[in-house]
Amino acid sequence: MKDAGFDEFLDRLRSESDIVTVVSDYVALKKKGRNYWGCCPFHQENTPSFSVNAEKGFYYCFGCQSGGNVFSFLMKVENMIQTLFNVMFGIK
Repeated sequence: MKDAGFDEFLDRLRSESDIVTVVSDYVALKKKGRNYWGCCPFHQENTPSFSVNAEKGFYYCFGCQSGGNVFSFLMKVENMIQTLFNVMFGIK
């Protein structure tokens, strides 16, 4: 059963989070046009292919095709998905 209040909270948190500020704690970003660009934190590269769109609140890497919102970025960059998996299955 979905909790409408929790979904509303997540939507509000996502809309009020500045993805550029969050991502720039991990990636040096430069504004070019409407987007911010930098080298992807998820793979080695010399030419920036990692784009952040502040208006729409998402990121996308044209090199490794990784993309998502502020939550998915933090989960991936902080390796939270692997940590959650390890906790669920008792792996140390």
